[in-house]
Amino acid sequence: MLRIILFILLITACIENGLAQSQSVPAVIQSDISGVVREIHDDDSIAVAVPNANIRLLNAGDSSLVKGMLSDSNGRFLFADIKQGDYLLAVSFLGYATSFTQIPATKFRRNDKIDIGVIILKETEIQLDEVIVEGQIPELVIRGDTMEYNPAAFQDEGRGGSRGLAETAARIGSGQERQDNNDKPKSDKQGFSQWKRFF
Repeated sequence: MLRIILFILLITACIENGLAQSQSVPAVIQSDISGVVREIHDDDSIAVAVPNANIRLLNAGDSSLVKGMLSDSNGRFLFADIKQGDYLLAVSFLGYATSFTQIPATKFRRNDKIDIGVIILKETEIQLDEVIVEGQIPELVIRGDTMEYNPAAFQDEGRGGSRGLAETAARIGSGQERQDNNDKPKSDKQGFSQWKRFF
């Protein structure tokens, strides 16, 4: 009998303790934050949706990222279940100036949505300087088990001119190169000239 009374007292104390703790803990207020991103064209002054705009929800105190997303095809965005606090909403898109909107903690209400409304992005007039792209012809390309040499990549700067390897090889094969150099090809023991052995 004594055990039953002690068990009932223990359960009653646990229940009262749990109720006291649940009443002392303040409820966390969370809200949804939504809005629409648009741009205005200079020629028709009609606001047009900006899809895939970069939307970042930043902590106002240190600008640390809380959440991020892209706007949908209609320019809309929605951050769900954001805890009450001071935030900064940064909206950016390539070619447009970044827009910042402050969201103070006082806007948060229980089970309520915070509608930022329409955020208009303005075009930035940044003009790039001239861009020069320079490349180099690859000397060698490996395709599977074959090595292909690109003759245009090899230049003969020898006698006051620029000649491609293909032209040089053709002249050597025809004997014209030997006449230009006034050299006779040297022969080895087998009777082959050095240039024939090379090519």
